[in-house]
Amino acid sequence: MQKLAGVESVKVSLNEGRARLVLKTGNALTMAQLRKVVEQNGFTPKQAGVVAEAEIVAKDGLLQVRILGVSETYGLEPTTAGSVAAELRKHAGRTVRVEGVIAPPADKMQKPLMQVTSVREIRTGTGG
Repeated sequence: MQKLAGVESVKVSLNEGRARLVLKTGNALTMAQLRKVVEQNGFTPKQAGVVAEAEIVAKDGLLQVRILGVSETYGLEPTTAGSVAAELRKHAGRTVRVEGVIAPPADKMQKPLMQVTSVREIRTGTGG
């Protein structure tokens, strides 16, 4: 995984069955690409903790999280806390920093969902 363009560092713990990737700012790696590499190396991808800049999109009355740089869009996992969902709704149409978990879909035909655990507004400009 270290050789993938966009990967800054990788730390693997076979005992824990975990890999921690730090991606370079502006990378274009998708979750699907990362999961494919994990599978090609003989492992089964599980959930992934994610911290990313994203745009909150309201589509057909539902909130979605569009990860910037790769334009991957995730629907919200129903287990996303009500207060977090309210915060996401408040930031619809804006760029925010989200933290959460993306689990692989149970069925390969389904799109993965994101359980957002934290959302923070990204402040721009130079205040004084």
